[in-house]
Amino acid sequence: MTDLIGTEGRALWLAALLLVLAAGLAAALIAATRGGLPPRR
Repeated sequence: MTDLIGTEGRALWLAALLLVLAAGLAAALIAATRGGLPPRR
């Protein structure tokens, strides 16, 4: 059980983090290209 959490869990967390970062970057790019909303500070 500990091995599963150690290896698989870490991979899942890394994948989730990458997905969140990719989604944030995509949203920022879309907002920047649209130019409809002012940039947040």
